[in-house]
Amino acid sequence: MGDDRAVTAPSHSDAVVRAASEVVGGPWGNHAADSTTGSPASGRGSRLWGPAPLLALAAVVPVALAALTRAHCRETGWATPDQYVHACYSDVPLLLGGPGGAAGQPPTTAVLLRLLDLATTTPLAAFDLSVLLAGLCLSVAAVLLVLARTGVRGASGWEAALVALSPVVVTAGVISVDLAAVALLAGALLALRREHPAVAGALVGLAAGVRPAAALVVVALWLVVLIGRGLGDHPGARAGARRHAAGPGGLDALGAAAATAAAVLAGGLVTLAASIGVGEQEGGSRWWDGGGGAGYGALWLLPGLPGKLPDGTELPWSALPADAVTALAAMGLVVVLLLAAAAAARTAGAEPLRRTAAVALVLVAGGLAVSPSVPVQATLVVLPLAAVAAPRWSHHLPWALTECAYATGTWLYLYALSSSDGRGLSPGAYAVLLAVRLAALGWLTVQGVRSTARSVSVAQDDDVEGGVQRIDGVRAAAAQPVD
Repeated sequence: MGDDRAVTAPSHSDAVVRAASEVVGGPWGNHAADSTTGSPASGRGSRLWGPAPLLALAAVVPVALAALTRAHCRETGWATPDQYVHACYSDVPLLLGGPGGAAGQPPTTAVLLRLLDLATTTPLAAFDLSVLLAGLCLSVAAVLLVLARTGVRGASGWEAALVALSPVVVTAGVISVDLAAVALLAGALLALRREHPAVAGALVGLAAGVRPAAALVVVALWLVVLIGRGLGDHPGARAGARRHAAGPGGLDALGAAAATAAAVLAGGLVTLAASIGVGEQEGGSRWWDGGGGAGYGALWLLPGLPGKLPDGTELPWSALPADAVTALAAMGLVVVLLLAAAAAARTAGAEPLRRTAAVALVLVAGGLAVSPSVPVQATLVVLPLAAVAAPRWSHHLPWALTECAYATGTWLYLYALSSSDGRGLSPGAYAVLLAVRLAALGWLTVQGVRSTARSVSVAQDDDVEGGVQRIDGVRAAAAQPVD
């Protein structure tokens, strides 16, 4: 089942975890029982203290904190501008209590919101139930990621902590039902690991019904399957590329086609379900929301933000027309596809699921960055992909803290727009936060590709030494991160 070097405790491999562990006595000892595989270093131990149950429980903490930050709105109601200055905005009570309901939301989101409305009697009760749903989804996502990574050389299962304990959940986790997409994508990664591409595709299709950018994960499967054969001059690189060219768990073109078909079918079925009204909620949903020009969080919004030059004159540009935003988003997506193809080539020979996650991270994060609107909660969907591709807190925290700052800045900017007391965030300050947020998302993506590509060097050395193992029917190289 592999040697003791296959698994490294996070307190040894991650500088941030190592520093934090000093609070409780320092890094995990060399002779301590490992909770992932058991015995000292890699024997058998208690599953009770393994990453799956512990992270499932820990995931409750950020969701609880997210709910606590909404306490003011729970007591006084979700009213403008009060909900902005107290940073307690949520889509759930506003959509379910307003005209049209969830009809303007993507289909899976629309279905979930209508079910929340059906199960409750007031928007407040629906919000409370959505918090429980968020906690459940985050816990499930953590467990699924642990299962997807446990048993892979160079992974421990503790990578799921980057999902379960992410600071992003505190500021964005209960705005809508986006954590459902996180759980669905985590399930898709596990299905790929277990060699069930059709199941993975169906889960991706449902996740896309929450956040449409998730559909690009299917494109990542094709890039991983088609790119990377025979790359590299090192004999280990050639062996790794040949072995992993087929994709996660031996995925080939037929498997990618099955995943694609299942994703389309699942997307169609959930769209059909969303067309049915529930209770007082009318049916309907919307996959695309780009017809109205640039929205909050979008790169294309920057020219339309009011501002002045140092001499006091107005900026010499204005908001982009809606057609221009759509065209720029389409051209940006082409650039993202080219970057993803380069990432697929750069990571050839890496452990299959990690390589797929890295390429998918480029596509999903890039798709968000060039889309006409990037709501505060939109970037939650990258959590499971980033946890697999860039499994270090030093990769995760700069991006996550930037997301938290951007979320706070967004509410203060909206407060300034809806209030006449002169407080809040200026357009210029909001523009800076928006640009920094997109840059941080790009940085996280680069770290995912870079870290995955670096893991290939370890796999190459192991290939030369003949150190290849088979676990659960999936051959995995010793791809311990070295960065």
